[in-house]
Amino acid sequence: MNGSRFHTILVPMFAVLFVAAVVLWGTALFGAATASAAGSVSATATIDGKPIAGANAANPVRLDPNKVTPVVIEVKNETANPVTLRRVDFTGHVLGLNFFSYSTSVELTVAAGKTEKLTYRLDPAGLDGQATGLIGSDLTLINSAGDPVTSVHTVVDVRGSLVSVYGLFGIILSVLTGLAIADSALTVARHRLSVNRWQRGLRLLAPGIGIGLMIGFTASVARWWVPGTGLWLALAGVFATLFFLAGYLSPTPRDDDDLGLDKDELAAALELDGRAAPGGTRPDLAPVGGAAPDFAQAGGTPFPDYSPAGPSGYHHMPEPRGYAPGSGEFGTTVNFGAQGGRPATGPARVFGSGDDEPTIRTAPAGSSTPTVNLDSGEIRRRAAESGAHARDTGPGVVIGKPAEFDDTTVQGVDSDAVRRRAGGASTHERE
Repeated sequence: MNGSRFHTILVPMFAVLFVAAVVLWGTALFGAATASAAGSVSATATIDGKPIAGANAANPVRLDPNKVTPVVIEVKNETANPVTLRRVDFTGHVLGLNFFSYSTSVELTVAAGKTEKLTYRLDPAGLDGQATGLIGSDLTLINSAGDPVTSVHTVVDVRGSLVSVYGLFGIILSVLTGLAIADSALTVARHRLSVNRWQRGLRLLAPGIGIGLMIGFTASVARWWVPGTGLWLALAGVFATLFFLAGYLSPTPRDDDDLGLDKDELAAALELDGRAAPGGTRPDLAPVGGAAPDFAQAGGTPFPDYSPAGPSGYHHMPEPRGYAPGSGEFGTTVNFGAQGGRPATGPARVFGSGDDEPTIRTAPAGSSTPTVNLDSGEIRRRAAESGAHARDTGPGVVIGKPAEFDDTTVQGVDSDAVRRRAGGASTHERE
């Protein structure tokens, strides 16, 4: 996984965590305000003989998972109606998330204008697997309708384990923050930051949020102070802002090359390119519209039967030397002479085969003409006694083309002197 993938994963995770904390914190504040406005019911409580209302980081309420602790609650009802209590909830929360919770069922009715005392025993079994360190907590009284009546805030020193739910939350947070810092550090060291200021700021946003949250977690586990939800969010926001500004105000990096190569890699690539440029791998090829290749220097023409056609790079067949018309409607003889130092030693190769070949005859249709059969088609020779006279066709006459094409092009020959059969290639004759 490269740095860009780390960045695209970590930033949304921290953003979601930050937004969720804000929402839960606002919900908790709204719920507390609603409970306070429901009526003038107040409560005071002690845990193991210690008042919980005045507890703080320096003097917290201690909970031992291995010890049953007595809880005494004094409820004062200053309303005009009696209040019935059905449950007491004792919860510890961080960033709006509950990390431990104990609910105890009770039966207590407080008459209007009266004060009653409630006593029960709290067994915090399993607390060591839920949290550790200083945790902000609330003791809440719930009425018969399930609505909170009043709540008392306190600070609890939980003697739990680092591998508890809260401890694992901090470990995961530490790993994500470390990955975000490493990703940003490598990006800066390799000069890979974006040239866009906003993108540079967002690239450094995740480490800022992570560091702010990690400070709050470390302070809680080390029992230095109790970071409430508001303080956690404030720390995350301050560090996120500082890191964003650091990326936004940083100098714009220079993009030396489009490939992301360092100086040594770029020099090596240029050297290899310089070595391969002069000769190339196909000296016999020339660019379209450029000069024709020099086949003599390239080791000879790659296709001996063809000659260069010019700048376009195409080749055509050797030019015919002449033809002689016959006496009939379809009588035509095509003769190839020596060209390019190659003597005319026999009949020319026939392109195409079978019955689909067109025929160029050397005598009127129906006359006797010697025939030579080859693999690729039929070759006819003009009889010596035919008396046909050959004449030069001149340069530029092209007859025939490669067999892979469907038809044959005949240039420079009178159209009345050629007969074709449908779909085939031409049959050539040579003396």
